[in-house]
This record gives sequence, C-alpha cells and structure tokens, in this order.
Amino acid sequence: MSVSTKDRIREAAFSRFANQGYEATTMNDIAAGVGIKKPSLYEHYHGKDEIFLAVYQELEKDYRGYMDRVIDEARAMDETERKLYHIFERYIVYFAENIEVSAFWNRILYLPNHPLKERVLPGMTEMELGFQARIKQIIQEGMDRGVLRREPPEELLDAYYCIREGLLIAMLVKGRLVHQEIGQVWRNFWLGLKER
Repeated sequence: MSVSTKDRIREAAFSRFANQGYEATTMNDIAAGVGIKKPSLYEHYHGKDEIFLAVYQELEKDYRGYMDRVIDEARAMDETERKLYHIFERYIVYFAENIEVSAFWNRILYLPNHPLKERVLPGMTEMELGFQARIKQIIQEGMDRGVLRREPPEELLDAYYCIREGLLIAMLVKGRLVHQEIGQVWRNFWLGLKER
C-alpha cells in the first residue's frame, strides 16, 4: 500500500521537528524531506503550525494507546511490584527505543513561550494526569494489601516518576537501552518502597 503525500509530509516533518526543533525547521526543509517543492505542501497543509499539530496528534494518539494497553496489562497482574515494574519498564523502553519520539516530546515541553505549546500542553497534561491517577490507584491498592508502606500515595507516585524519568534520561544520554539496568534500578527503588 502506498503512503499518501500527506503522510509523507507528516513523516518528514516529524523527523525534522524532533531533530532540529520547531523554530529551526522550515517549510523548505519539510518539502525537501518529501522530495516535493514547497508550494506543494500548501495543497495538504495551511502551514508549518498545522503540520506540527498533525504530527503531535498522531504521536499523542500512539502514545496514549500504548500507555493504555500497558496499564491495562499491569492491572491484570497479581502482584503490586509486577504491576508497577511493568509500567515503569515499558515506558522507558517506549522512549529509549524511539529516540525521535522522545526528542519530539521533549522539544514540546521545552519550547519557549510559543502559541503551539499553549495549544498542546493542556492535552498533554490531562493525558498524563489520567495515567498518574491509574498508577496511583495501583500504589493505593499496594498499601491496602500491606505491600507498600503507608505514605501519601502522591509522594510515592512522585518518587516513581522521578526514578523513571531519571533512568530514561540516563539511557538517552548513553544512547542505548540496557534492560539489565532497568531491573537493577527498579530493585533498588523497590527496596525503598516496600513495607519492612
């Protein structure tokens, strides 16, 4: 099945936005990436903002679907540790194996005050808060079972997120995904979380 020109534009733009950033990417860059002339872009999109938003919406849909599946898989597991580790590990793998996806998301978060950031950040925040609520529920269930020590679940969730994001950044800096390190970091984190 052939890929439409509109899809090719989105793919070329995604790569450039991820690697160069929104500001540094020109319509000429995107057209060159597709192998078409710049005026042809306007047959499919009104401008760079519209292309950026189309790329964002596709990535957001993919990420939301992925995380929904991962959290649903975790919820079906028996042990609290397995549930939390599954979400932790699958998140790191998703971004460490998809460097351009990771770069694109980070560029959105670190865009200077830009109208596009203001358009996508509320949706990103809402999506992430939904994931956090589901993970917090797993943490609460772990406390109710006596597996996790009694602390405000928000504090344990914050620690979980800090360790997860820190490990992901370390792997991105190293330029490689090391599954063994995920397990090692998790074991040390878990020993600090569980009831003694």
